[in-house]
Amino acid sequence: MKRVHIRNLKKEIKIEEDKLRALALRVLKEEKVTQSIELDVTFVDDTYIKDLNKKYKKREYPTDVLCFEVATEFPKKTLLGDIYISVDRAKEQAQKIGEDLDRELARLLIHGILHLLGYNHKDMSTKEDYYLSTMM
Repeated sequence: MKRVHIRNLKKEIKIEEDKLRALALRVLKEEKVTQSIELDVTFVDDTYIKDLNKKYKKREYPTDVLCFEVATEFPKKTLLGDIYISVDRAKEQAQKIGEDLDRELARLLIHGILHLLGYNHKDMSTKEDYYLSTMM
């Protein structure tokens, strides 16, 4: 069984949690993730993600998405990892490229999942485009 937990700490922005959860599950299925996993996705503001970026990546600025692999295995499930997405960054990026906020949030979610599955930036843009075009 695959579980995707979504938390929205940026309450003034409505996040389509069910839609994003379904998207994450479809990406995991397409990527042939067969083991039982749990994935935690948290939507935050710039201050929150900047603090995480500083603490864990030693970078003093907000970023759009941060992923943390969790290599903990439990008897019947594996925790794939944690994804933090800055709604503030997503909103700014969406406006800059004339994109819908929901689509930008979906892109960042896909980006985070692909990172946790071992993809690097060079290899993931084509995959991101594919998933956005077929699933959104």
